[in-house]
Order: sequence, then C-alpha cells, then structure tokens
Amino acid sequence: MIHSQGRNFQLKHEHEHVNQMLKRQTLKTWRYTTTDGQVQWLLAPDSEHAVWAAAELSGGSEYLKDVYLDNDEW
Repeated sequence: MIHSQGRNFQLKHEHEHVNQMLKRQTLKTWRYTTTDGQVQWLLAPDSEHAVWAAAELSGGSEYLKDVYLDNDEW
C-alpha cells in the first residue's frame, strides 16, 4: 500500500509540474499538411512541440509534409 501511495504522490507532483509549465507557455496555432494534402491545425507552445505533435497526429513523420505557424487573423 505504501508503494501505491508513493506512486500517487509522484503522479500528482508530475501533473502539477506540467500544469505549471503550461501556464508559463503561450500556445500558438500551427497548421500542418500531410502528404495526402490534408490541412490540419494544432496548438503548441513552439515549433519543436508543433512538429512532434504533427508527426504523431499524421501517423508518422513520413506522412507529414510541412508545419508552420498559422498567422491568419479571424
């Protein structure tokens, strides 16, 4: 039981750490295009996270054509 409580504390601490990181970061809208021509959008704090997320969402980097900051004003 002690091990379980320790793990719960660790998860809670990690969750709080992620929340603090997200509060400090401004999320930007990124547009990405897949190799089959689909255009999608995602939120990420920077280009590194945007490219990683776009590759994951596309099913792998081999299906990702490009990722760029979406500056369109609505």
